[in-house]
Amino acid sequence: VSTQSTWVIQTHLYSSELSKLIANAMLAQRISSMNAASAICEEVGADVNEVSKAVGLDPNIGSRYLKASPGFGGSCLTKDILNLIYICESLGLEEVALYWNAILQMNNYQKNRFVSRIINVFSGYDFSQKIICIYGITYKKNTDDSRESVALHVVNQLVNRDFQLRIYDPQASVFKFETELSVFQEFDEEKFRSNSKPVSYTHLTLPTIYSVQIS
Repeated sequence: VSTQSTWVIQTHLYSSELSKLIANAMLAQRISSMNAASAICEEVGADVNEVSKAVGLDPNIGSRYLKASPGFGGSCLTKDILNLIYICESLGLEEVALYWNAILQMNNYQKNRFVSRIINVFSGYDFSQKIICIYGITYKKNTDDSRESVALHVVNQLVNRDFQLRIYDPQASVFKFETELSVFQEFDEEKFRSNSKPVSYTHLTLPTIYSVQIS
């Protein structure tokens, strides 16, 4: 059924629910697949951007959601995959549940790998003397929503290792971000407030600041 520019598809109730869950799961799958490829590329010396471009030229695949990243965040993709896993386990489809769960495992691996690379760059240095600027704390660009963003994980890990952080996002509230950080059991609020602070764009060119673009 077409209503002007909007299409309405009539389906079975279960088909409708599964269509939504599987659509988001497959988007997450593409992101995790390219992030898995990025780990291989780094080991063999390949350029993941070149691989992504080449793969995206295949019309059967397309180029969307093939950009390597620190991982996916937000409240939708993970929630829908967990919902799929629950449905599969409830139906006794253990192998299928493991398949969808592997996407989340790959995403967690990528987030941890991203933090490890930052730490390795400064190996042997006094972390408290190094300033890291975090560009973007939302789960994607052009939004003020930082719920379950990758930046939450990154900032929490770096603060716990005594890095000095400068946080910048043109749309998000750093104070709201701090509230969301409190969900981590190991989150140290006092350390976060002493080791990190929001900054304006004009302060981001200081030579002592190393930049990390997340969203």
